[in-house]
Amino acid sequence: MDARVRGWGLVGGAEQERVVRALSQRGPLSCRALDLLDRAGASLRSACHADTIAGRYVEAHLAALRAA
Repeated sequence: MDARVRGWGLVGGAEQERVVRALSQRGPLSCRALDLLDRAGASLRSACHADTIAGRYVEAHLAALRAA
């Protein structure tokens, strides 16, 4: 099993197998997509360390937009 899927805790059994199979059948990600995912992760880390609620809100939403 793919640890990324197993760690979600949202799917199990046959559904987990279907998700793992779908992920393994995809082609390689483009450099741009990987860059956006990396920036999304950085935004989430920044949101965790933001001093204000507004700062956390902005950083978390930027991360969601980049990951979409």
